[in-house]
Amino acid sequence: MTEQCNRCRFWFADPKSPSFDEEPHTHGKCRRHPPRISDHLASIAIGAPSFGQSHDLEDYADSWSVHRSVLFPVTFCTDWCGEFASAEPETSAC
Repeated sequence: MTEQCNRCRFWFADPKSPSFDEEPHTHGKCRRHPPRISDHLASIAIGAPSFGQSHDLEDYADSWSVHRSVLFPVTFCTDWCGEFASAEPETSAC
């Protein structure tokens, strides 16, 4: 079996991605590790305090803003990494 994302138990196919080379979905999200904060999305979702003002950070980085700033890595169906785990149950050779 080829160790690639679309055959990994941690990969979630994006149902909106186009098909490619007999694969129903070309892109998906790797859920092997927790989602990561995107600096770009965080800069949009989390407001910056005014210069010279003393503010409570909780006023700017509330849980909803942080939630909107995190992403699972998006991978191509034939990508691979060193942490592959088969989505299919292993069969015994005996």
